[in-house]
Amino acid sequence: MRRLRAAHPQWPSTRELTELDALTVAHNAGEPSLRSYPDIPAGTSRFLADVRERTTAWTATSRPSAATVDSACLDSLGSAGAVVVPPGTPTDVAQAVRTSLGHVGQRYGWRNRCDRLVCRAYGFANSGYPTATAHWQAMLVTGRARVRDRCPPVGAFAYWASSQPAGHVALVVRSDPACDPNRIKVVSNDVLDSRTGYDGGVYLVTLAQIESGFLSSSDYRGWSDPVCAGSQLSATPASG
Repeated sequence: MRRLRAAHPQWPSTRELTELDALTVAHNAGEPSLRSYPDIPAGTSRFLADVRERTTAWTATSRPSAATVDSACLDSLGSAGAVVVPPGTPTDVAQAVRTSLGHVGQRYGWRNRCDRLVCRAYGFANSGYPTATAHWQAMLVTGRARVRDRCPPVGAFAYWASSQPAGHVALVVRSDPACDPNRIKVVSNDVLDSRTGYDGGVYLVTLAQIESGFLSSSDYRGWSDPVCAGSQLSATPASG
């Protein structure tokens, strides 16, 4: 499978799917389906979504292992306790921030799933959009986007273009009246994986940190209201 993907770096499946995703698609619909991706059978799409959900659920309780973490970047992981939700913040936004911070420190399960991560904070199983770029374009069309505005509020989705067509999005968990990128904080997947050794880890970083190698400030698209179009997670039944 790795040789096949290495031989065809131009395929959308190679650029957009993780190795587990590619194996799942090939297992369900055959290796030729990787050539035609994203044009795959509806049943395969549902199967892939189910595998992704189960993988995320199974790894949700994973925590960093000190033996695999570069001690030089531990400070970059941030601290959930350093974020204070401003008074008057809507209840749903405050809960989204708490939920998002609860993911910080997870080692696996979120590689290339930034759009799902930000919408998961608001209680959605997925974003409802194929990529962060598509999500941003939908926000532009509906007037929910603030183009190139570098002062995103708490709870907003911040977007970037990237080397891949899918782009990137992160959830803002701390804003700053002076719009200082060293004080604005976001929860993002993948950003420090090359330094921590994680694979789809979740981090609390400043805007300046996320734009210091993982992304660029010149690629910043802006922010949008936290609008998702995916399926909502089922509420957990009350005990007793």
